[in-house]
Amino acid sequence: MKRVVFTFAMTLVTMTSVLAQERTMWIGGSLGVSHSENKLDGTGTNTKQTNIDILPELGVFVSERFAIAIRAGYEHTKVKSVDDGMESKSKGHDVVINPFVRYTFLNGTIGSLFVDGGVGTKFGKSAGSTLTEFFVGIKPGAMINIGNGFSLLTTFGNFGYNHTTLKTHPKTKYNDLNFGFNLDNVTMGLIYNF
Repeated sequence: MKRVVFTFAMTLVTMTSVLAQERTMWIGGSLGVSHSENKLDGTGTNTKQTNIDILPELGVFVSERFAIAIRAGYEHTKVKSVDDGMESKSKGHDVVINPFVRYTFLNGTIGSLFVDGGVGTKFGKSAGSTLTEFFVGIKPGAMINIGNGFSLLTTFGNFGYNHTTLKTHPKTKYNDLNFGFNLDNVTMGLIYNF
């Protein structure tokens, strides 16, 4: 697996350096932290979950409105459950690779709107099970220029399909079709254009 990731990274760097001649590039990403707690009254069941996402991205405009880019990063999940006095803990470590294209419109001095469309995979381990996820989707977003080449970036909503496989006993598969805007699908980040 390390060879595949290394080969993919080297291919991306080579491709980006060729395409970057006299083109605008950006580097940046997002950092996300979330925490949720669920209590079932009268049952003694309590679940706490914390997620940390680190997703750097690199992109290059191939024309005035179209860009190709990649997000590749790490997601960490920690779950603590208490059920009838019995406590259990689990941690998940996932790697995300998400190449995408970006179409930018309504460009102005303040910023622009865009749509990201891409495919990706996520794989990792959690509590003795192996996770593999493939996804394809479209995410609308907005960018606000804050000066000196820096821009704030946000995406909101998700329109796409996810296929998740958990290798446990028995093997579990999930298929999700997403269509809508909600706060679970909001990301914020910072990019530097050069």
